[in-house]
Amino acid sequence: MLRLSKMTDYGVLLMSELAKSNGEVQRAPDLAEATFIPQPTVRKVMTTLIQAGLVESVRGINGGYKLQREPHHINVREVIRSLEGDIALTGCEENDGKACEQASVCGTRTNWLKINQAVCDALQNISLKDMVDEGFTPIFTMKKVLPIRAAKATDTGAI
Repeated sequence: MLRLSKMTDYGVLLMSELAKSNGEVQRAPDLAEATFIPQPTVRKVMTTLIQAGLVESVRGINGGYKLQREPHHINVREVIRSLEGDIALTGCEENDGKACEQASVCGTRTNWLKINQAVCDALQNISLKDMVDEGFTPIFTMKKVLPIRAAKATDTGAI
């Protein structure tokens, strides 16, 4: 099973919570309560996100955290990379372009690279705004991600 680390999962959840706040500063205790993530973990994840330039720390009595940019200008890939590093589904992508030990006999490397690129592209095409938009449902293709909004009862025609 491919799985993100718990800290990365927390990071996406915390960033999504900040995206819902419309630019208002959110305190660590409030973020912890809203997400059910322990407060020390919230602070640890936020420190990493601050270092990555995605979150701003606001000092003072009304201090806390807020996004550095608008939610539609931050994509999920950025959040994952800030907490996990580069996204690589197989060892092919981890060697900085150097061939792995099986390169001379591997017939799948080219396709793994295409698959990894498709995953990266999909994550890059989903913003924090999309993550908190209840009507957003991504449809993934090998070419691009097409956001589809949920149909309303008043909508006519097929989706």
